[in-house]
Amino acid sequence: MASLLNRVEPLRSHLRGFDDDDSRRWLLILSDRYSRNIVCRVILMAGLQLGLVGAYASQAIADSDHSALTIRPAFLPIPNTMDESGDPKEFRPAVLSAVLHVFLSCKGGVKEAEFEAVRQWLVAQGFTIVRALGPEAGRTYPSIRFNGTVRQFNEAFHITVMSKLLHPRYCYAVFTDWMMPARFAPKGVEYIQDYEFSSDGDPGLSTLCH
Repeated sequence: MASLLNRVEPLRSHLRGFDDDDSRRWLLILSDRYSRNIVCRVILMAGLQLGLVGAYASQAIADSDHSALTIRPAFLPIPNTMDESGDPKEFRPAVLSAVLHVFLSCKGGVKEAEFEAVRQWLVAQGFTIVRALGPEAGRTYPSIRFNGTVRQFNEAFHITVMSKLLHPRYCYAVFTDWMMPARFAPKGVEYIQDYEFSSDGDPGLSTLCH
């Protein structure tokens, strides 16, 4: 590791961005061989051209037992959370202070620790928990009723809540998948499969605004 850092030391400059796929791929290989801290120091110390990054990464591959690298995204999509039938052109970004009510249903196999982790994550995002019914004997589907502002939903789930006036009320919808931290999905699964979200009263977040 020290030799790697010493070799890039003369190339100090700020990294302006790696826009081509090859540069990104080499950096991922570096991150597989070295710790995040080391790779960050390399990136900050040098504006690495592709050839240099490739050379260092090739050496890393030679020294490593890994022949391939799979990086799991930090956030994964939640199926069935977007409005797939509405026309986004008929909507506008919702007022950030509007409060929305949502119902979270957990599938039958969710354990108490997993349920509590989700509940705590929602609280940490600033949502108000109205009711939380965790796993217990005789309860098929644990659930959480919660609410929060449009701003909180946008920031927590990496979405943009849109609104459309359907007299006498507004309908709120999203045209991209909601996202949650990957830790809430089983290992090897590329989407959030154990949690389902739906509108819980008015106003809520709908997947069908007609």
